[in-house]
Amino acid sequence: MKKKITTVFLAIALCVAATFGFTACDNGTDGPAPLPPLDNNKTDYGMWKLDTAEQGVGEFVTDFYERHIRNADDKQIHNLNLGLANMFLKDWEALSLMWTDSTTAALKYDGYANIRNYANGIPIDKYGYVWQSYQTTLSALATAQDTPWGPNWAFPTYAQSGSNSAGFEFNANEDTEYWTTNASNEITAAGGLLKVTNKGGINENLEIISPSGLGLSSLHSPYAHVDFRISAKSKKSEIEDIELWYTTDESPEWNADNMLSLLYDTSFERYELPRFMAEAIYFPCYLKESWENVKQIKFVVVPKEGEKITSDIGVNYVRFDYDARQANDNGIYLNTLKTYVEFTGDTVVLEKNLARARNSLLFLTKTLGGEEHKLIDQSYMQGHDGVRGNGHGIGNGYWDIISTPGVSFYANVFYVKALRAMIWLEEAAAKLGIDTEEAYIYAGDLSGEIITWDYSIEKLKSMLNETVEQMRKPYKEAIRQDGEYFFNYEGGFWNETDGRFLEGVNSVGEVIDYGFVSFNLEAIYEDIPTAEQSLSIMDWISGKRIIEGDTAKGYRGNYYDKDGYVNEDVELEDVTYGIYDFEFAPRSTTKNNSKHYVFAYSGVDFGKQVQNGGAIMYVSFYDIMARLKVYGADNAYTRLKEIQAWYNRVQEAAEAAEITDSWKFYRAYYIDRGITMQGGGTAGGIGLDYEFLEAALFYACVPYGFFGISGTCDTLTVAPVMSAAMGEWRMQNMMFASVKYDVTATANSVRISAVRGVTTDKFITVELNAPASGQAVYNNYRKLEASEYVVSNGKALVTVPMAACLISVE
Repeated sequence: MKKKITTVFLAIALCVAATFGFTACDNGTDGPAPLPPLDNNKTDYGMWKLDTAEQGVGEFVTDFYERHIRNADDKQIHNLNLGLANMFLKDWEALSLMWTDSTTAALKYDGYANIRNYANGIPIDKYGYVWQSYQTTLSALATAQDTPWGPNWAFPTYAQSGSNSAGFEFNANEDTEYWTTNASNEITAAGGLLKVTNKGGINENLEIISPSGLGLSSLHSPYAHVDFRISAKSKKSEIEDIELWYTTDESPEWNADNMLSLLYDTSFERYELPRFMAEAIYFPCYLKESWENVKQIKFVVVPKEGEKITSDIGVNYVRFDYDARQANDNGIYLNTLKTYVEFTGDTVVLEKNLARARNSLLFLTKTLGGEEHKLIDQSYMQGHDGVRGNGHGIGNGYWDIISTPGVSFYANVFYVKALRAMIWLEEAAAKLGIDTEEAYIYAGDLSGEIITWDYSIEKLKSMLNETVEQMRKPYKEAIRQDGEYFFNYEGGFWNETDGRFLEGVNSVGEVIDYGFVSFNLEAIYEDIPTAEQSLSIMDWISGKRIIEGDTAKGYRGNYYDKDGYVNEDVELEDVTYGIYDFEFAPRSTTKNNSKHYVFAYSGVDFGKQVQNGGAIMYVSFYDIMARLKVYGADNAYTRLKEIQAWYNRVQEAAEAAEITDSWKFYRAYYIDRGITMQGGGTAGGIGLDYEFLEAALFYACVPYGFFGISGTCDTLTVAPVMSAAMGEWRMQNMMFASVKYDVTATANSVRISAVRGVTTDKFITVELNAPASGQAVYNNYRKLEASEYVVSNGKALVTVPMAACLISVE
């Protein structure tokens, strides 16, 4: 008995010492030995670092992080900083940055500021749509031709319309000869602008009249995108409004019914025009039913009552553009805002953006029909119909070349993201007592109708559940009406034959399903499929289950050998493709797409474009997260080790080729194998470096997946999903609500250490498997009473003040 007691006290003493950095504690498993102890006088408070009991895993993930955080000059794979990418990456950038120290104390740039500036500054127009560009009041210099299309990615453009649309680039000194003005005014071209001078009198309009014979339509020219340059010579603007008038085949004379107002009809709520304007204006012409067969347009500058126009007036360009808005943007904004507030506890940003967040959700629930149909329909936006043909098939978000149908599975994955994020934000605001001004949007037409926010948290949760249930339903054959096909809301997106989610059906009745691996994995991450559906999806992606109609089947094909080289011994007719041929990630799709692309893009061979059978690094994040959820920690860890083996081969290739330019780190490996990487202006089948900032998301599978971190504004949760075979893992230089800390975890314990910062009113919740018979829950080696923790869904939840601690179940 005495010997047994001595042993127990010795174990406790060792564990207490470990908490304060003296030694490590036996984790009670048959896995690898514990990590070396942390120095109690730790001074390394810099970049994130992963330590693992098994040699090589931590070093691999840490090295990958150092390259893709783009911080160290000798390792960064490009100099673009995370948080500064295009709109469609913001959600993934936030997920890659917010949980660790991403301030200038650790990095050469401030990742928190980049995401905060986006959350606070990205425009949300009066219709509730979230823009891509910050440039709402200042466009490019008058001589620049690449002014962005503010609402989103400028693709496709009028120049790709096949002469079905038009544009006038005065910034390129394009001839203004055929543009005219009314009799008492004068038109000139100078400095890259079409300039108009008013020679008339009081209350005389100034007109800027286009050439005739334009041939514009709502399909090819839904927007008139105009860059006005106005500079007043008095203290107040004398201009009341700028109107866009147009003539058509049916209405060849100027007619007030065929007119849109800058003040009342364009993207932002306005009450008057500013004295100085250098702004890209977007007239939503497609909302006028008469905007068809348009022959001529004119801009009418209307003076205020009793005023004469004296301002200098210029036009940088006039572009009749496609509707490049993307339904995903609103979900991206909401999830980015949620992730930022979740890990920073920045209540100022939450309060500032709560009304904006509500407006952005209203666009999805009202304008795109999410509340009425339980699914959003992006065909409200012109050309977003999934059909191949000039003016059609405009993509959505990251997947900008694939023709996505109006009722799109992937767009609705982002709708689910939007609802989940909004629920989180509303619950955080309610807990903090944050109120906000009334949230409202304008209806998606020109009626001027106002739609106000009236959703409770309970209503939002109900809408979320209804949408998820709708998406899970088996697909039902499309409804045909007047020669056009419409999504059948009696069904959802589940392909019962192939056991995966399809993308939808387009307006000509074609079902779009190219084995969208990335879409299905992201759906699992968002808890959209049932457990049975998730298992079916993962069995397909992991190669356990073969879908005969696919181009890539099974885990690996024979086109590449085990080291990634083209297999010269296989005859062309015997070639097979596997889902994991590219090693570091599954293919984005498994079936060759030769048809369903935006009209401005021509398809390429399977595997030679990242959106058609290629591979993109960020997909591995969702792969590992889905494996953790469906197959468990051992399977996910095995997959991580496979990616490590690939990475080690990349390192060896770079060393053998004596690569000294960190930007070319991956290039030697793929040049040797004859595989073209995409990036830096080159198209290819591999998305890893250069502009692929979202590749950083891969390393986030460690904190979100294996450590299971999440948060509220004041409470950090750590819920590890690890197996005994993995032993101890430790992440250094984490940050939550401005408090820095390190965290060590096993399958049955979590240790918080090296805590520094103001911890007042901050807490930690540790979630471990509930104790089995003969086990107990411990807090710093003190056995807890049942009243001191909560058991829910087979888990024990212990909440303690944020400080160094060790929570375990043993």
